[in-house]
Amino acid sequence: MKTVGFLWLGNELPWFNKVAIKTFQEIGHPVELFCEESLRETESDLPLRDYREVLDSQILTKLGTTPRVASDIFRLILMRDTNYIWADCDCVALQPLPDTNIILARTDAESKLLNNNVLRVPSESQELSELLEIALDPEAIPDWVPPRRAKKARQFSGRERREIVTSRQTTFGPDLLNHVFQKSDNIDKAFSHEVFNPIGNTKGYMLFSEGISIGDVSTPKTCVTHFYQANVRRFFHANGPQKGTVLGDLAFKYGITAD
Repeated sequence: MKTVGFLWLGNELPWFNKVAIKTFQEIGHPVELFCEESLRETESDLPLRDYREVLDSQILTKLGTTPRVASDIFRLILMRDTNYIWADCDCVALQPLPDTNIILARTDAESKLLNNNVLRVPSESQELSELLEIALDPEAIPDWVPPRRAKKARQFSGRERREIVTSRQTTFGPDLLNHVFQKSDNIDKAFSHEVFNPIGNTKGYMLFSEGISIGDVSTPKTCVTHFYQANVRRFFHANGPQKGTVLGDLAFKYGITAD
């Protein structure tokens, strides 16, 4: 099975992210969590690597250093420099990922939109070349940036321009991915939402709720269920794993507790 790469920028890895990454190990995927030195000093249960092995600090200086900006760039460079599969740290693996050269994840049943929570793009592909060209250009103001924001961004350059452009967090993530692949024949290779996003972006709380089973947050086709961490209330972090919940029961199974 292919190695799955993750990125975490911060001093602490919440218990539910540890659980999520551990699920990939449990089904047989090698995993590598790229992170900062502060986490490598305290976290010993996961294979850890310095994120700077992939993402040069000079790139961050040019483009900005927020975790969102870093992850969008890191993901693409990881595709270019390795044969790893990318997964967000809020993805829970239920069965092995497809052994295919390209992995594109649809967001929902109604649209053809893509999410980048799980991604594999061939290093030699034209699509990856275009993704990198746009993402690494500090002066880029993509077509999908709203007109008013684009007008403001044109008054600045470099990091200041980038900060305005990325005030919409998805600008160089799902927005860019969709811009490139919606015009590519490879869009037909995208997996249905059931495979990587079976519950949508507003129902991640279900994995933290009592009385919910794995079957309630997946289908027989599901490889990954995605709990969209940005929408998870701080309550779940503060209270730690709870028995009788999907993530809580997995945490107790793996011996993971809240720090």
